[in-house]
Amino acid sequence: MAVRKRARRWVVDFMVLDPQGGQSRYRRSLGPDIETRHEAEDEEARLRSEFAIAQQARLTGRPVSAELPSAVFSGFARRWLDVHVKTNCRPSQLRRYGAICKNHLVPFFGDRQLTSITPLDVEEFKADNVKKRDARTGEPLAPKTVNEHLGTLSSMLSAAVRWGCLHDNPCRKVARLSVPEQDFTFYDAEQTAVFLEKAKTLEPEWFTFFLTAFRSGLRLGELFGLEWGDIDFVARRIHIQRSYHLGHATLPKGKRKRWVPMCPSLVEALKTHKHLKGNLVFCRPDGSHLTRDIVKHPFDRITFAAGLHRIRLHDMRHSFASQLVMAGVPLKFVSEMLGHTEIKMTERYTHLTPNSVQSYIGVLDGQPAPGTAQMPPWWGEGTGSAKG
Repeated sequence: MAVRKRARRWVVDFMVLDPQGGQSRYRRSLGPDIETRHEAEDEEARLRSEFAIAQQARLTGRPVSAELPSAVFSGFARRWLDVHVKTNCRPSQLRRYGAICKNHLVPFFGDRQLTSITPLDVEEFKADNVKKRDARTGEPLAPKTVNEHLGTLSSMLSAAVRWGCLHDNPCRKVARLSVPEQDFTFYDAEQTAVFLEKAKTLEPEWFTFFLTAFRSGLRLGELFGLEWGDIDFVARRIHIQRSYHLGHATLPKGKRKRWVPMCPSLVEALKTHKHLKGNLVFCRPDGSHLTRDIVKHPFDRITFAAGLHRIRLHDMRHSFASQLVMAGVPLKFVSEMLGHTEIKMTERYTHLTPNSVQSYIGVLDGQPAPGTAQMPPWWGEGTGSAKG
């Protein structure tokens, strides 16, 4: 697809046939309402279709019908899942998209023709979702969940545009629900030290796993897929090359590999952790992959025994990032370590940085600007003879 982003606008750029039979370049900056790559690709497909219809009309000397092939929603949904999602998305995404199609999209749109779906229909689908309640909790669906359903519908109809089954995606003209900024919980450096000290005595076989989670910021799937060949003890860094989930190993989220540096304590612990169960760094006794359910039980036991407030497994990653930001480490560096595809994903930690506006406002009274970042205390410390 010939779309790219320049500054804050998406640009379409492709070649079209001119009336003389040659080719000319068509380049256009899209409006501010085009916010995502999918929307830009939709617009490119629409423009290409318009040029093709106009060219055919010039060649034949008569108007050309722009009729689209017949496609019902339920059938197209199955085709989209089988052809596009299964091929291009992670297994977890396939599972999630499949559930949304089965439980929300197909029951609402049924066997309607794709071409009959209007922005008003999408608005009615959104309103229907707002009235629904979560089958597990009985609570109304959260705005974030409703937006996820709208996003899945939009992705499906974007594919319909690209495949020539639609001229335009009606979801583009429907606003998403406003989602309040979500707070996240984490442990600070002192709380993390309490957790790890308790892990060392209560669940020593799990100590290195949790130390790695708190000191590297890896996602659970990346920890489950970590192999000994990914660890460079000389350069003191970990190569994140895969993620394991639901029986499948895939590229990390965002499809980007990355290197994460190790602090001395993590290097020591991983050397001590060396085992002969297979290639996986963290595994079951038989050498097979761990799962979230297996990890959650020791995690909860340690949390309770340490007298700490409960956090989620994923919040170990938040704890890693938060401690770096609170120490003044630049967001760009933290973003690279976390493997975020966009810096705005890391900006949720901005309020924790000491180099905030409040810190800098003193320059108006002649005070010096805040100094350079200092890594958290644990970055340079060893663990002694940690076992596990």
